[in-house]
Amino acid sequence: MRCLLAHDGRVGGALKPTAEGTELVSVFNEGGPPGAGRAMIRQLVERGGDRLSCIGPRLRRIYEDAGFEVVEEVGWDDRHAPVGWDYERDKRPNIYVMELRR
Repeated sequence: MRCLLAHDGRVGGALKPTAEGTELVSVFNEGGPPGAGRAMIRQLVERGGDRLSCIGPRLRRIYEDAGFEVVEEVGWDDRHAPVGWDYERDKRPNIYVMELRR
């Protein structure tokens, strides 16, 4: 994977080559300026990122605003939950597989 960091490591993401294209992985904004996460998404797309998966409707909207579209919607499965997932706060949202609109 190729990793990108910004704002003293508080904003970042990675590009993972796959047989189908290049996946955006682990995009985050943990204490960076507002909008820096969206700017990171743009940078990852400019470097070839064209697919991703995300959890829940909030992230889905962010990626749709960046030009991605849902190609598959997967129901939640507790066996694949991220470590420490807060079920009370975050419930069991759908997973969205998305590709860059052509």
